[in-house]
Amino acid sequence: MADSTKTDRIKYLWIFPLPSPHRPANRQLIKLLAEIRAEKRMVQTELAARLGKPASYVAKVELGDRRIDVIEFIEYCQALGISPRTAFVRVLGKIAEL
Repeated sequence: MADSTKTDRIKYLWIFPLPSPHRPANRQLIKLLAEIRAEKRMVQTELAARLGKPASYVAKVELGDRRIDVIEFIEYCQALGISPRTAFVRVLGKIAEL
């Protein structure tokens, strides 16, 4: 029974692959967040401290090794001192250019 469940999961992932952080739109989001951090003259460790996360969290986000969800995006923007709405509009502009 365990083997059939594993096989079913593999079939499911083949049909419905997990979202990739390496899609062009996701790369634009990652790039924008890193740009905003640089504009604010903030290092990764400072941003991580504001988020209450280890520095590796910010590094993984900016490298594209870790995706962030909507709530994390909002928290990330707040820690950067930018309105999530403003950041979202900026990323939409970058995505529209693709």
